Amino acid sequence: MISQFKVKVIPALFVILFFVVQLMAEKEVNADIAEAPPSIDTASLSSGAAINQDEPDFIALPNPVRNRNEKVVLMCRTRCVGTALLNIYDAVGSVVFQKTIALQQPDAVGHKMCISWDCRNRKGRFVGNGTYLGVISLFDTENRPIARHKINIGVAY
Repeated sequence: MISQFKVKVIPALFVILFFVVQLMAEKEVNADIAEAPPSIDTASLSSGAAINQDEPDFIALPNPVRNRNEKVVLMCRTRCVGTALLNIYDAVGSVVFQKTIALQQPDAVGHKMCISWDCRNRKGRFVGNGTYLGVISLFDTENRPIARHKINIGVAY
């Protein structure tokens, strides 16, 4: 009887945690849009207008990660000048990885950012199996938000 309970309840808890992380990220995005200065077109924040439309906004390969020797490569293309901030969150919303990249003047096709993550947290330990949320935020030279993109990253060793 108890084993049947575990089989049905534990996966449901993971699904609930996943949706909680998604809601937390949505609130964070909406707060940034609401606080955007009037000089920024807030429609471009949600539509991803700063991203080259010929390619996906934000991709992670391999996804899911199945081996501790693999690194996830997160790729994003943009034409903006400023800063890119990548945060990877766990199921409870804690930042497990963070990286900032300065974006100089792009070429004709824009910047193609490639950031690798070795599936380790800030303490250098491997993260556990589960779904992680990658969020890349693009800021202009005056540190105002331009765009934000999200992707789920699966880890299953």
